[in-house]
Amino acid sequence: GLSLAWGLWAGASAMTSGLGESDRRRIARLGAEALSEAEGLELLDRAVAGGQDGGLLVPVRLNLPALRSRSEGVPAVLRALVPVRARRQIAAGAAAGSGGGLAERLAAMSESRRAAHLLDLVRTEVAGTLGHRSAAMIEPERAFNDLGFDSLTAVELRNRLHAATGLKLPATVVFDHPTPADLARHLRTQIPNLPAAGPEGLLGELDRIEQMLTDIDPTDEESADIQRRLAALLDRFDKAARPVEAERVADKIDAATDDEIFAFIDTELG
Repeated sequence: GLSLAWGLWAGASAMTSGLGESDRRRIARLGAEALSEAEGLELLDRAVAGGQDGGLLVPVRLNLPALRSRSEGVPAVLRALVPVRARRQIAAGAAAGSGGGLAERLAAMSESRRAAHLLDLVRTEVAGTLGHRSAAMIEPERAFNDLGFDSLTAVELRNRLHAATGLKLPATVVFDHPTPADLARHLRTQIPNLPAAGPEGLLGELDRIEQMLTDIDPTDEESADIQRRLAALLDRFDKAARPVEAERVADKIDAATDDEIFAFIDTELG
């Protein structure tokens, strides 16, 4: 006989009574919208009147624009409904905003900023998974179970994080790292080979820039721009350091004895 694999109906039923508003929003984001009772009955009449003996029909309302925009990709059974070009654009967009791009952004940050950036990323994707408007609604130390996650939303979050970072994460990553803060710390461990943060990392970058400068012709047209930018950076750094140096000198004077102060004056002023 004929089988019908129904999509979601808008009306409440025994099968959908456990779905909350966030569940319905999640299903809509995935590209499937609810059928009204009238639409469902009309589709049933069409299926019966079609006279098809055997086989499977899938009466479901699809939102094709939402389906095309899925960052985690289109399910294989629905790929014929989304042109290859659109799928390539989605894949290209995901690649541009993930993987190497994330590592490059983190490489330019201090370790504390890296941690904050990854936490913001996780909170943003958690908010998107749950249908919240803002990541500010996601408490970093609150357990995913308390936030309303189940096995389906856990997989969706994993897929969203994969699209955002390029990292291959297990489906159980939400349960293995049970808070957004824990998950952000785990993501940091999955991005190896970042340059050292802080002064050590900056010194390494200066070594690399110094080597690059030896390969540049100082008479080249762009050389003047390079010199101006380096001079501007040094001036900014010097201005930021002056108050700190002045404070150090003041502390030394406060701690010095009278004899040490007079000796300093004799040395500096003759």
